[in-house]
Amino acid sequence: MRRKGQMEIMGLIVIVILLTLGMVFIVSFKTSQPKREVKKSYEDDQLASNFIIAFLKTNSDCRKHTIENMIQDCAIEKRINCNGLSSCKYVNETINVFLDKTLKKLGKKFKFEIEGVSEEILFEADCTADQEKDSAFQPISLYPYPGTIVIRMDICE
Repeated sequence: MRRKGQMEIMGLIVIVILLTLGMVFIVSFKTSQPKREVKKSYEDDQLASNFIIAFLKTNSDCRKHTIENMIQDCAIEKRINCNGLSSCKYVNETINVFLDKTLKKLGKKFKFEIEGVSEEILFEADCTADQEKDSAFQPISLYPYPGTIVIRMDICE
């Protein structure tokens, strides 16, 4: 009877040791894997999205037009003239100031595009085609005129 009890205790000790070794193995395996950068990816995605929204909703110093209105005018009529600058030139200067004071100051690499305007709006792009990107885009309707402008921001690794 006593021998049977000792064997059961030995069996339990072996099971506990095996479970402990298994847990140590699992923990060491999990810590050796590279950590996923979900938080950074989410932050960059939100940064791109929020940058576009803030930029479009910003009031210009030109008769209280928003930047979105200026971009729409640049794509259609080019009737807005602001301090001697056409709406396209005004948007071009403004976006470069915004990018300098925000993303460049944060040390972010990015690519910013405005598709659908007749004049090219220029800005520096730091991204290359092979880099991982977190992107956001915002379509702007030209209603009652046909067409849509798409503003796209890529934040690169």
